[in-house]
Amino acid sequence: MISRKKAGFKACLKCRLLVDPSVEVCPNCSSRDFTLDWEGMVIVLEPETSEVAKMLDIKSPGRYALRVR
Repeated sequence: MISRKKAGFKACLKCRLLVDPSVEVCPNCSSRDFTLDWEGMVIVLEPETSEVAKMLDIKSPGRYALRVR
């Protein structure tokens, strides 16, 4: 599992998208609520055909946290 401190990302609390710490508004859902307390990472390239994306309700390509707190 990737350490969130080593990964250098923060996670959107609404959609779990992982973004650079300097980002203030989530480009995926427009939320301004982020956390550094997240676990696991999944990268979705084609959400339309990905079973994992369907299970996690991911609609847009990107890097996502599996769990946020």
